[in-house]
Amino acid sequence: HQRVMDAHTRLDTALELNPLLADGYYLRALLFMEEDETDAARQALNGALYCDRYHPLALFMLGNVLAQMGQIRRATRYWETAHRAIAHIPSDDPVSDISNMSAGQLDAMVQKHLDGWQA
Repeated sequence: HQRVMDAHTRLDTALELNPLLADGYYLRALLFMEEDETDAARQALNGALYCDRYHPLALFMLGNVLAQMGQIRRATRYWETAHRAIAHIPSDDPVSDISNMSAGQLDAMVQKHLDGWQA
């Protein structure tokens, strides 16, 4: 629990220095998800998308959160936008400075979600 609190404190500092740091909000959302704070995670993901409306990881994660809440139509729109956001990134390139996930890996996950919910 202390490690999560420390991470929140560091993110507070980072976001004070740069309030438009989309990755900071995304990381905060991951912390909230770890704490089962779904609504706070959703708000943090919206913050990430306010800073960068095509943040692929935030789009994907917000789709997941909305799907868990039963809002499948809205979730699908976020997953489709995530797919479009990574379409221009070479498949082997990372989707973000904070993740080792490649564009191809994320796109495969997005497609799996889209196929699974539209079936």
